[in-house]
Amino acid sequence: MSDPHFEADPPARFSDDSRLGSDQGDPTQQIPRAGERGLEAGASGRRTDSTVGHPDGERTSDIWLPDDALADQLPAARNAGLPGPGLPEAIGWTFGCFVLQIIAGLGVFALLAMYAVVQSLGLESISPETIESALSDIMSPAGKLKLQEDNLSLFVAGTMLICIPVTIFAVRLRLGKEAPRLLSLARPSLPHVVLLAALFLPMTIVSNEIYRRSMLAWDALLKLQPELTRFEIPNTNDIVPMLVAQTPLTWVVLALGLGPALWEELLFRGIIGRGLTARWGMIAGVLLTSLFFAVVHMHPAHAAGVLSLGIVMHVIYLATRSIWAPMLYHFMNNTYGVLATKWAYDAGQDIHIESEGPGILLLLTASLSAVVSLALLWSMRTRFQLPGGVEWSPGHATAERPPAHLNCESRYRRPHALHVSLAVLCCAAFAAAFWFTPDAAPDARNTTQHTVSADSEQGSSSTFVH
Repeated sequence: MSDPHFEADPPARFSDDSRLGSDQGDPTQQIPRAGERGLEAGASGRRTDSTVGHPDGERTSDIWLPDDALADQLPAARNAGLPGPGLPEAIGWTFGCFVLQIIAGLGVFALLAMYAVVQSLGLESISPETIESALSDIMSPAGKLKLQEDNLSLFVAGTMLICIPVTIFAVRLRLGKEAPRLLSLARPSLPHVVLLAALFLPMTIVSNEIYRRSMLAWDALLKLQPELTRFEIPNTNDIVPMLVAQTPLTWVVLALGLGPALWEELLFRGIIGRGLTARWGMIAGVLLTSLFFAVVHMHPAHAAGVLSLGIVMHVIYLATRSIWAPMLYHFMNNTYGVLATKWAYDAGQDIHIESEGPGILLLLTASLSAVVSLALLWSMRTRFQLPGGVEWSPGHATAERPPAHLNCESRYRRPHALHVSLAVLCCAAFAAAFWFTPDAAPDARNTTQHTVSADSEQGSSSTFVH
């Protein structure tokens, strides 16, 4: 018996524009119901180019509308607005990410300073004069550094506890009551999760090599132009060994693995990417979103490595139509970095940027395996079918799910046997190259994605993640 979630041939597409012009949409509008009436009546339909409110009139997709609804539905769809945020608002959200980290970092630091004052003085010795003296010692460069290093795990955990709920509140405020549907909170399918697992390690090798080469180039540039060291931005990867050395592993995984995976994916893929892919098209929207995602990691070499991962996670989101999928990949990536650092620390090994990469054979097979696995995932991307067998589409690239009243069924197309065979062959070649390459495991610090708190680096060469 065939899998009911597989589809053999791509169906015609039906554009539901009930939500265009509003992020929440109105399920009572007539566009989807008109389409359903046409389907129920067995009306014929045809494809037409849709400009669906694109600011430049650019073709966004081929949509299908029944003939009896086409004449009066399409003009309304063309005049409707596309979901936001647009580019200016996306820049604002990215700037807000920096502001949130600064405020969260300052708040946590203030609480730690107050606790340090009380601990050093004792309740019986507290007075305005003693508090002022203790704070002056703490706020000196050496005092701030010591406070941060002694309470690093509390600093990271506290910042996470602020960033996560604030982001969830902001997302809910921006998307309204339809946020679960627009973000697509449904679980990814098992075949998609398997492909994520196949994609993970090869993509880690590739992104690590990008980071390694970028870091070496940055160091060479600083040697040629020493005056640039005054403007050097902290690298958040430097915090991982320090945190692993003084904090239980479970708490590090929660702080560096789970925390960023939750709030960064909601912000960048869920909010910023949603509007940019709708307004700029899938390719430009994914690239712009990933660029903003890289920028908030601040250090040029770190941003270069994160850029490729941002692109991959956005494609994963659009293919699976589940926000949990990029969150899972993000969590896997960061957790691997934490675990690799822990293993190296327990073994007494130094963690540093190697002058030599993983080798051309391993890098080539990793690149091929990552590209083929991602292409296979995209070919099996989630689609939604109306009861009449027509594919639902809002008329632009999106990961959102259709309104519940349309009674759409989630499906993914059965991949071609040749494509599957090619993916298996590439993964096998990568596994063999990885197995026979000495010290093939990536530098743990290269893999960890997290964002620096801009206020936490004053007077310190260490970096702090949010």
